[in-house]
Amino acid sequence: RPPRSTLFPYTTLFRSAFSLGNVFGRLGAGWASDVVEVSFGAPRSVFLTFGGAMSAVSMAALAGGDETASSPRMFSAVGVGLAEGTVMSSWTAIVRRSFGAERFGLNLAVYNFAMAIGSGVLNGLAAAATETEDEGEEVHNLRVVFWFAAIACAVAAVVGVVATRILRERTRGWGTR
Repeated sequence: RPPRSTLFPYTTLFRSAFSLGNVFGRLGAGWASDVVEVSFGAPRSVFLTFGGAMSAVSMAALAGGDETASSPRMFSAVGVGLAEGTVMSSWTAIVRRSFGAERFGLNLAVYNFAMAIGSGVLNGLAAAATETEDEGEEVHNLRVVFWFAAIACAVAAVVGVVATRILRERTRGWGTR
């Protein structure tokens, strides 16, 4: 089996790109969701939808990209980081608004716990599904996992569109809090 550095030679760079995307996603979406909610009366779920869509596009680029080219993988690393940052900043505000300050910590902890469990289980399944001694087969298996992730994120974005429409109808006339 070739060393991991042959198959994924820029791992440290990709992790850094993801982390920077995550930071800028949190800051940018946090600021933008305040502006959009206050100025335009749109619910923050718009940003959950955007995060899901950005993640879907990033995963599709990773799944369909040339495994020897670093550009699609770099785009994906930044895109997934931005998407996660967007979702995290928006979700926190949505939990606070939906459940209030009294139960905010508990509800946010439940969300974070569920995310950690889901991430651990799904990452474990993905690792088991892609593990093989044959590099070509491993690349194929990774593509399948990333296409699955892209489709799941696209479905999440569609759910976000529906949730945004429902929230818009419910909050019409309420104003912002």
